[in-house]
Amino acid sequence: ARTDAELGLAEPRVDLEIRYGDQGFYHLAIGARHSNGMSSFALRNGERILVPRSIVELLERPSSQWRDHTVLRWPLQVIEVKWQPAEGAGFTALRTGQGWELTEPVQSRVDPIRVRALDRLIGMRAASLPSDAPPPELRERLLAAGGILQFTSLLEGKTQRPQTFHVHDSVLLDVDRAYLLPTYNEDLNVLAYSAEELRSKSLLSFDPSHIASLRVHLEAGPVELRR
Repeated sequence: ARTDAELGLAEPRVDLEIRYGDQGFYHLAIGARHSNGMSSFALRNGERILVPRSIVELLERPSSQWRDHTVLRWPLQVIEVKWQPAEGAGFTALRTGQGWELTEPVQSRVDPIRVRALDRLIGMRAASLPSDAPPPELRERLLAAGGILQFTSLLEGKTQRPQTFHVHDSVLLDVDRAYLLPTYNEDLNVLAYSAEELRSKSLLSFDPSHIASLRVHLEAGPVELRR
């Protein structure tokens, strides 16, 4: 029997609208808290309901908490990783099927143990997302020093999109972003390895689990084993 004003719905503190293209939209207006402390009054497409506190807390998050902390724009489409440290030789790794191969400075499969570190690098997240750009003199200094890390992603199977970073300890400078990206040291661990440490020690150039048959040539004649 209460009015919308009494329930805080005349001027809702949270107003959510979800559009479905040409199929209309969903509207949720959240008003005052219920006396039970666990829910709030709301209007769902004009119908009065109670919504749980968890939904209200989610929608009342500050805008900064909605920002995507993923560093790479297209992590699932990355096909190449190129790392050039400030000093010494780096490496280039190319995705081939389900695995990775080194193409520079040596050609070899990447050790499966190191592949996990490479995958972690691709999935790295920013520890925080600043809103302000660094001073111009600091940006220029970072651009002139540190290592260069480049990822190439293949979009829709045909368009290659690079993303380049300047790496300084655990801070990244994306040339296409105005602000710095503090990251986690663990995400950058693979950059500490040389190409020789990344290459696989396996004598086979493919995954041993893919072997279907094995033929051994002996003095008494060949012996063939099949899986």
